[in-house]
Amino acid sequence: MGRNSLSATQLAHKLIASLKPLSEMLPPNYRRIMDKYYEYVLKHRVVIHNLTDHLPILAALIIIQLERDERQSHEFNELYRQIEELRREERMENRIGFIRTLRPYSMPMGLFNVCMSWEHISEQNTPSRM
Repeated sequence: MGRNSLSATQLAHKLIASLKPLSEMLPPNYRRIMDKYYEYVLKHRVVIHNLTDHLPILAALIIIQLERDERQSHEFNELYRQIEELRREERMENRIGFIRTLRPYSMPMGLFNVCMSWEHISEQNTPSRM
């Protein structure tokens, strides 16, 4: 490395500083992703230092990556929401199954009737699955 060239760390900080204005124009959810990218830049600063001739294309790749990460984030959140919904349904079905196993004489008749009528109502209000 010559006297006029930047060290790997200096170049990484310069790259991050050059991306900050872009980051400030983005929505907050993209900014959080950009913060992760800054960590990656610092972590892989030696590789980036060795590839300084290819830096102009990185701006385009960053935008593409941001959009992909945002889309995947929404997809993962939707999957987690569906998993939680299925878990709630399973817990409810387990409770109803337990109530069915109870014999009417092992609990007060009024409570048994309430449980069974609640089950009937919940089955009517449950949307059918495709």
